[in-house]
Amino acid sequence: MKTNVLKKVIVWSLIASLFMEATPVWALTKNETIYANINSDGSPKKTIVSEHISDNGNNILVDKSKLENIKNVNGKESFKKENKNIVWETNGKDIYYQGETKEQLPIELNVNYYLDDKEYDANDLIGKSGKIKIVINYKNNEKHNTIVNNKTEILYTPFVVTTTTLLSNADNKNISITNGKVIDNGTNSILVALAAPGLYDSLELHSLSNFDSTVIEYTTNSFELSTIYSVATSKLLDDEDLNIFNNVDKLYDSINELVNASSELVNGSEKLLDGANKIKNGTNSLKEGINSAYNGSNTMNKKVKSSIDSLSKDKSPALDDNTINGIVKSAEDSAVLSDKEKTAIGNQAIEMVKSNDTYRSLNTNYSKYIDLATQASNAATKYMEAYQQYNAAGDENTANEYLSKANEYKTQAEQAKDAATTYKSMMVLMEETAKNTAISTASATAKQVASKVAGEVAPKVANQVKAVATGKTISSLNTLSIGLEQLTDGLDKLKDGADTLYDGTNSLTKGIETLSTGLEKFDSEGIKKINSFVNGDVKDIEGKIEALINLSNAYNTFDDINDGDHGNSKIIFIIDSVKKEKVKDNNSKIATVEKKSLWQKIKGLFK
Repeated sequence: MKTNVLKKVIVWSLIASLFMEATPVWALTKNETIYANINSDGSPKKTIVSEHISDNGNNILVDKSKLENIKNVNGKESFKKENKNIVWETNGKDIYYQGETKEQLPIELNVNYYLDDKEYDANDLIGKSGKIKIVINYKNNEKHNTIVNNKTEILYTPFVVTTTTLLSNADNKNISITNGKVIDNGTNSILVALAAPGLYDSLELHSLSNFDSTVIEYTTNSFELSTIYSVATSKLLDDEDLNIFNNVDKLYDSINELVNASSELVNGSEKLLDGANKIKNGTNSLKEGINSAYNGSNTMNKKVKSSIDSLSKDKSPALDDNTINGIVKSAEDSAVLSDKEKTAIGNQAIEMVKSNDTYRSLNTNYSKYIDLATQASNAATKYMEAYQQYNAAGDENTANEYLSKANEYKTQAEQAKDAATTYKSMMVLMEETAKNTAISTASATAKQVASKVAGEVAPKVANQVKAVATGKTISSLNTLSIGLEQLTDGLDKLKDGADTLYDGTNSLTKGIETLSTGLEKFDSEGIKKINSFVNGDVKDIEGKIEALINLSNAYNTFDDINDGDHGNSKIIFIIDSVKKEKVKDNNSKIATVEKKSLWQKIKGLFK
């Protein structure tokens, strides 16, 4: 996505540059137009440079030029050449002069012609039919070593090249052109395309890789080469148009905030994992305790039965110390809280944890991110409404800016909702931990009380049973044995539940561990990479674009110019048309080149 946005900004900026040429106040203003008449393959034939110098209010004007065969084309003002200096007697008038050059131009063209994917010379294609492809490659000769973000970069003075030609619909169809548009008026098709040679090499964006060329394709019944015009200019944006980079600065701030929030999530997940491990260990201890209780109850029941058997045969004391200890252990294991008691204890623990500073902090963050999500969502809605209004009004640039902001706020809303969900989960975990801990503590206290009561009562009961009668003792022990069997059965079921609880807690811990690992991976491979990209690649591209604009503003004219003077330059490349073959009386065929003046050709482009 980022390359698409940058591509649109760059390309439409270059398009706008064709229509914006701010002219500050200088000593002299030199407006230059280069007419390059080139062969069908792009090689130069003749280059004429036309200069218009605005008078500075004096009768004498001093200019610089490296042109040959200079002549005044719009007046009788005389001049004399002193090395590279040209001294004009202006008589208060502007000067219009022409000259010739054989030097290399800032932009060069190379043109290749194909018929059914086989390359031909243009003249050899005249009158042939089939699938035509014309490839125009543009070369930027204005190469510079430029310091960008403390690094030396190879940048090219940015030129925008507009290429246009006219095709008749009578013999041609399925017409297309890259980076441009085909306008069909029913009789003819007007082809217009944009190119920016050197821009891909300067910015190293893959989406700009095809902006060094223009490809024209169509199917023809009888090929003839129409006149092809290419106009190149180097003027880009005014300084006020650089306000777009203010939004990039806001992006840097947002990314930094996202990095901080992601780090907080990673830290929170680590604490959550630590708490989950503690719960897991506690559950394991509970499981082991229940297993121990089950084994003890089972053993106790066996011992009681053994005691009943002994009492039936012997008049010795009914209970020894081991038996009494077993009864105490059984009492401890029987001291189990009811569900209602557990619920009351758990609710009280939850109310207490809600007054905890950590819980309050989590609740504050949860509320903050809920508010942020609402604000961002509302902002996204407003920007989307603005986008729809400007889009309906046909203001595509402004509409796209509002659409970009709407998407940005929408993303922020989603991120805020995710953060709020995380904080809510942590709050619920604290409540559950507090509840379970309180219930566990209460259960342990109940066992301690039961242990104390059983330890004091059991010996007395045993002595009373012994005193009353062995028969009654045996009866009581039988009743106790039945209770122990029931307790053993209950502990057996509780043991199975404890196993299930441990397995669930273990799975929960593994899930939280996976969450923690995922958040760390999201932070290291996602957020930090995004941060690296925005604060690295995007800043690098931003710096290169600003440097390209500076190169554009620094470029004045192809011809020499005085220091301090201001200049504008555009290059018009012309490939003359080659019409259909004419048949002579002897049936031999020759290709003829259309003969028109330069001005007639330019005017004919707009008919």
